[in-house]
Amino acid sequence: MADEKDDIVFRSDLHDFKVRVTGVLVNQMGQVALNPDKNSGDLPYVTLPGGKLKFGESSDQAVIREFAEEAGLQIQAVRLLAITENLYTYQQKHNNEINFTWLVKIKDPKSVFAKDQSEQAIIWRDPDNLDDFLPKALRSIIQDLPQTPIYLVDRD
Repeated sequence: MADEKDDIVFRSDLHDFKVRVTGVLVNQMGQVALNPDKNSGDLPYVTLPGGKLKFGESSDQAVIREFAEEAGLQIQAVRLLAITENLYTYQQKHNNEINFTWLVKIKDPKSVFAKDQSEQAIIWRDPDNLDDFLPKALRSIIQDLPQTPIYLVDRD
């Protein structure tokens, strides 16, 4: 999705910085909700559902908003699982991304209007089947669902 005016994102010719939120949603069969990347080309990968934090918004508010806007799901933030610094190069730009990952659960099983017409497709996958998941550092967080937040640095 394109940047919106209140998103916490700064872009230049050589660098990008953004603050993101993601959610770990587990279904009754123990599978995790994932988004297949639309722009991955030769190396497809999956990520957690989420999006950019907005100025004046807390990370738990943002993950609730993102699930509603992008997937039409009403969720509740349960607990913070991890704070990750993702340092990577994409399309010849150096990226620094701070990501808050929340354990979330369905609040209301009725679907809501997805602002982006369900822009983020959701697939369900066993947490032990994450070979193509990015960022790699979050794989163990998804599998273990720690009780206290974990700090990670991921250099992909």
